[in-house]
Amino acid sequence: MALAGLGVSLLKNGAGSPPAVNSLVNSATLIAGPAVAGSLTTIFGSGLAYNSGAANGAPDTLFGLTVQGNGTDAPLIYASPTQTNIQVPWELAGQTQATFLVTRNGTTTTLTVPLITYAPGIFAMNGQGTGQAAAIIVAAPPVIAAPSGAFAGSRPIHAGEYLTLFGTGLGPVKCCEQTGQPGYSYNTTTTLPIVTVGGQTATVQYSGAAPGLLGAYQVNILIPVSAPTGSEVPIQLAIGGAASNIVTIAIQ
Repeated sequence: MALAGLGVSLLKNGAGSPPAVNSLVNSATLIAGPAVAGSLTTIFGSGLAYNSGAANGAPDTLFGLTVQGNGTDAPLIYASPTQTNIQVPWELAGQTQATFLVTRNGTTTTLTVPLITYAPGIFAMNGQGTGQAAAIIVAAPPVIAAPSGAFAGSRPIHAGEYLTLFGTGLGPVKCCEQTGQPGYSYNTTTTLPIVTVGGQTATVQYSGAAPGLLGAYQVNILIPVSAPTGSEVPIQLAIGGAASNIVTIAIQ
């Protein structure tokens, strides 16, 4: 439209395009499947947010996006147009399925998935749940248990040293689960996991909430003297009859 020699654009005012949801996966393994209360889940799709970035304090809304699970707000940890990382609300514990409402631009898309008690996943350095574990040698300073030089300060771990694994989907803890609140020390899992290192069972020193992290778990193990050596020794965790992905560490 021309007005006094100037061009004027008229924009139709209406609801934006609805978000689209493609899949819901374990944040450690990126494997689609059931969700676990209190744990980290990643939703992939399109039109999920107008920007990308991590949240400060796990808010209920991030870049115009909100997610609810069975009517309870899910804390948002990260959001982008194609991905969001959330904590599945603890309030969903004991239920058999969850309907997630993903809302942006005033429109909502839903996704219904089963809920189970355990779906363990171990975090890896590539963010995809394969290869080198995001595992730290309990030493001063703490370093990644990988071949020397593979990461800053990394080195192989030795038999008799302690290793910290990080994961999600390890189920209920003994005290004070609060949606949106980071874990604290000594809040142990109600079930003790079994961890094997190169096929050898390791002693689990601690299994519980990862202090200061939201929806993440920490498992400290003692590397057995019978464990094999090498740059890619497989390590796996099982809890409540469910097995995790297989990742690797370096042992010398």
